[in-house]
Amino acid sequence: MVERFVEFFQHYPLDVISHLFLFSPVCVFIYRRAFFDKALLCVCLYFLVHFLEETVLLYYVLHKQSTISIQKGLIAIDTLVIAELYYLALKENEISRQIGLALSLVTLFVTIVTYVYSQYSFIGASLFRLLLILFAIVYFNKILAENRILKIIHHPMFWISSAFLVFGMGTFMTSLFIDYLLDPAITSDKTFDLFWNMGQLLSVFQCVLVSIGFWVSKFDRGNYIQPL
Repeated sequence: MVERFVEFFQHYPLDVISHLFLFSPVCVFIYRRAFFDKALLCVCLYFLVHFLEETVLLYYVLHKQSTISIQKGLIAIDTLVIAELYYLALKENEISRQIGLALSLVTLFVTIVTYVYSQYSFIGASLFRLLLILFAIVYFNKILAENRILKIIHHPMFWISSAFLVFGMGTFMTSLFIDYLLDPAITSDKTFDLFWNMGQLLSVFQCVLVSIGFWVSKFDRGNYIQPL
C-alpha cells in the first residue's frame, strides 16, 4: 500500500496536495470555532465531507478499482450539504433560498437518474458547479442589497462565496466535457493531465480562500452597521 501511494504521489503530486488542502479549512475551524455560526459550520462540514470522500477515492485508486460510480454518488452528498448552506445563509431572502433549493433538488434528481456505472455523470457534476456559482452570485447580491457590512474583508462569507465562484467557474467547462476527457480513445494523457491539474490547482485556491474566510470570522461580529 505504501509503495503504491509513493508511486501515485510521484505521478500525481497535485492530487495529493489538493487532497491535503481540503483539510485546511477544518484546521482553521478548530482554532476559530468559537466565532462560527450555523452557516460557517455547514461550510466546514462540506470540506470535511469532501476530504473524507477524496480519502475513499484514493483508497480505491490505490487498489486499482474504478471510482466512477462512487464519484457520481458523492455528487449527491455534496449537493445536500450545499443545499443546507443555501437554507442557512440566505434566510433573509426567501426567493433566493427557494431558487437555490430548487436547483439543489434538480441536481440531486439528475445525479440519481444518471447513476449508470459505465459513464460519468457529467450533467450532475456540471449542475453542482452551477449551484456553487449561483450561491456566490446570490450572496454577493445580498451583501450589496443590504449594505450593512463595514469591512468586506472581515466578512467570512465574502471569502467563501469568492472561493465557490472561482472554483465553480474554473471547473465548469471541464465538468461539462468530463466524459470526453475520461475517454482515452478521444483524449490523450497529456491533455487530460492539463485539465485535471488545472482543477486541482483551483481546488487548492478554493481551500485557501475559505481558510481566510474562517480566519477572519473573529472580526465579523462587530462588522455591521446594525448589530445582528
